[in-house]
Amino acid sequence: MTRFLASLLFATVSAFSSPSIAESKYSYLRDEERQCYEKSTSRPEQGHCLDKVVKKAQAFLESGHAKSLAGAKDLDQQTGGTYKVEEHLKESHKKFKEYIEAECNYVWSTYTTGNGGGDAYMSCLIDMIVEHLD
Repeated sequence: MTRFLASLLFATVSAFSSPSIAESKYSYLRDEERQCYEKSTSRPEQGHCLDKVVKKAQAFLESGHAKSLAGAKDLDQQTGGTYKVEEHLKESHKKFKEYIEAECNYVWSTYTTGNGGGDAYMSCLIDMIVEHLD
């Protein structure tokens, strides 16, 4: 049982935190983000483009969380809930989202009105989510 728990935990952690030398599954989102800056002909177009990439990144974040949550529930079921894996995963996910919101609000606040703070905020979200997923 212990070997099973260790391998399940390793698989879950690896899915979300292992750095990879090769390009990650989500690195193309950074390419899309860069394209928003390079190819947009106006600030509103750039903001709209970044918003689409943010929504994609957030969808991947929630999808990954749902998959991990299913594994956490199974693990809790097998261990009689002794380790409260599901509870801890939910708390971790909630705290991560609070952290990126606070961090990206900080980034936004360093810009003055009309100088791209909204775009910087969205880029921050994209970068932090992709980093977390990698």
